[in-house]
Amino acid sequence: MDANQIHSCQATAQSGGMVTSLLPEEKASPKGKELDLEGAPTGRRRVMSADLDVYESNAPENGIGGTMFLLLNTMIGSGILNQAQVFSEAGVIGTLLLYVAGGYTIHLGLELLIKAGVRSARLGFTELAHHAYGRRGDLLTDWTVILCNFGGLLSYFTVVGGQTCDILKDLVGASDGDSRWYTQEYAVLPVVVALAILPLCLTRRFGHFVYVSYLSISAIAAVVLCVLIAGPSEGKQYRSEPILWISVPGMAQKFGSVVFAIACAYAAFHAFVSLRPELQTVGQWDRVSSLAIVVGTLMCAVTGLAGYLCFRSSTSGDILDNFQGPNFYFFKVLLVTHLILYIPLDFVVMRHSFCKVLGTDAIELPTGRYVVVTVGLLTFSLGVVMVLYYAGVSEGDAFGYILDLTGGVGNAMLGFVLPGIFYARLNKDPGDPLLARARGLAGWGVCVMAAVSAATAAAWWSSSGSSE
Repeated sequence: MDANQIHSCQATAQSGGMVTSLLPEEKASPKGKELDLEGAPTGRRRVMSADLDVYESNAPENGIGGTMFLLLNTMIGSGILNQAQVFSEAGVIGTLLLYVAGGYTIHLGLELLIKAGVRSARLGFTELAHHAYGRRGDLLTDWTVILCNFGGLLSYFTVVGGQTCDILKDLVGASDGDSRWYTQEYAVLPVVVALAILPLCLTRRFGHFVYVSYLSISAIAAVVLCVLIAGPSEGKQYRSEPILWISVPGMAQKFGSVVFAIACAYAAFHAFVSLRPELQTVGQWDRVSSLAIVVGTLMCAVTGLAGYLCFRSSTSGDILDNFQGPNFYFFKVLLVTHLILYIPLDFVVMRHSFCKVLGTDAIELPTGRYVVVTVGLLTFSLGVVMVLYYAGVSEGDAFGYILDLTGGVGNAMLGFVLPGIFYARLNKDPGDPLLARARGLAGWGVCVMAAVSAATAAAWWSSSGSSE
């Protein structure tokens, strides 16, 4: 494609028209001032300078490795901590089957999203949804992203607050019934959010978190090593228990946690447009997404299997809760550090969709309103977590339920149903071999949402009945 053809594609997208095909290798248009590939082409010139700032608003240009780490950091959040419990309830073979099914279908969803976006010159989840189904499509997509990432934020804040307070209580010698205010979540978590999380969340663009992702993944990798090395000695009293190999009801319930741990569809376009222009092809994207899914799935599987084999039926919803004492403070600090560095990636995507619902773009907001929106969203999320703490449903099984439902309903919609129906609706070639797989993926997503919802509700009902 020569320069005139590229300009023609940009002009068509800028005017709201559709480009049904770009190149045989399906390469996206280069970034430029006439088309902001991270937002919607709305018919007006995007401001691409840093004068909007809080923090730079210029479009990033990352390589394959940096983008892979962005996707990997989007996957590996608090979900990895719950994978040992997945093994304990779904069984060893059952969980491995879930990883195979989850990894394949998540990768297929990412492939369908980017192919549909590149073919139609709509390089944004919301923009692709609007192109396929109009205003109803983009509202459904944005609200699903908001609710899904909001559920994720609840789990991240819960872990950050709980682990930080546990360390403080041990350091000052406070018992479980001790009510010293400075060791309580309601005092500690707001300080952590204000001093550590908020500054990072003021970053405007997802693609600027590459170096943050390097640090974040390094921190969680050290936590994985802790489980592998220290787990056998900490859980030696449980290893006489029998190993659960497979449980179909457990598989139905915990597949949501698996999807939550390795899903990243909501960030797919944000990651894709952060690539350097010459790398924005379907082939290079397949390379990035495949590598990220393989590495992320292996990290979850190794952590989960090691944790379960060490603690068996006593495996906690958060595997680090099985490691007590001062020897593990360092690793709990690393976990908190990882989540502090992880939260902004999910938050930036959620803020992007929230602003889209309001009819604006977070990248273009003036500094004052941008800060107000950012602080407001964080404060609301923090307030809900405080309510959960007060109600006593923020830890233990409740943590697992949040992951199950967020992954099994929200991420299944974003990663399976929407990519499938968007690709099928926009496809103009009835002979496309991906068409049947797209329809199958959408149907698979609906089944996952129904099965996880029913199984989680049954588990909650059973747990509530046994506790009375």
